Amino acid sequence: MSTLLLEQVGLTPDQAKIYTALISTGTISARKISINSDVNRSLVYKILKQLVDFGLVVENIIPSAVSTFTALHPSKLYSFIKKKEDDYKLADAALTEAVSILGAQFNLTAGRPTVRSFEGLEGVGILNKDILQTKSDIKLIRSPLDNNTDELKVLTSQNRDKMRDAGIKIKLIVPIKNQPSSISKEEDERYLLERRRIPREDLNNPAQVVVYGNKVAFTTFGDYSITTIVEDESIAKTFNMLFDVLWNKYPASN
Repeated sequence: MSTLLLEQVGLTPDQAKIYTALISTGTISARKISINSDVNRSLVYKILKQLVDFGLVVENIIPSAVSTFTALHPSKLYSFIKKKEDDYKLADAALTEAVSILGAQFNLTAGRPTVRSFEGLEGVGILNKDILQTKSDIKLIRSPLDNNTDELKVLTSQNRDKMRDAGIKIKLIVPIKNQPSSISKEEDERYLLERRRIPREDLNNPAQVVVYGNKVAFTTFGDYSITTIVEDESIAKTFNMLFDVLWNKYPASN
């Protein structure tokens, strides 16, 4: 069996050699594994422990005898990949938080904004996570083009629940056609939300705008979606003022 396939799965070259040797020979000692795999014996025990931790190999401990090792069925590689995917998700969440925290520090020392862009639903998800991590109230100008897919509607609904649970208040400006609101004031209050409804002839913006903390995020919709997060205190203050001008111009909704 080619070790290259195992390397593509995520094993190192030496891990792949040892696992392949065990698959080929059955239960053997570390000394024989070193010979069959052409891996230095000083490394074999370390790598075997890694493979045991991955759930791909078991160590057979016999009192007063040399331990032997057995490869488990290759179907265990599915569990190995699943764990790597879970680790990746944790790393991705940690990366989002690290970029947010370190980006703010970078801004202070460098005196320039941080700009990040993400494509598709991933970008909307990253923005939602960043809002929750920032833990500040938000000002949101919806776009008439948002909620244009079922996946986006589900993601938006889930995030609204999470923001409510986190105590994040929302001021929402909605461009609308001339029809009454289908959302009750009680439902808005349940989600810590106030809204202003602006006629679409006055506001027909193709991109959503979110102001939170010292950040402003823009999301485009349509055939493709791009989310851009700008972190800069002056830019955030400017968009806060622009939002307030629109907010105060129109009467309360519901």
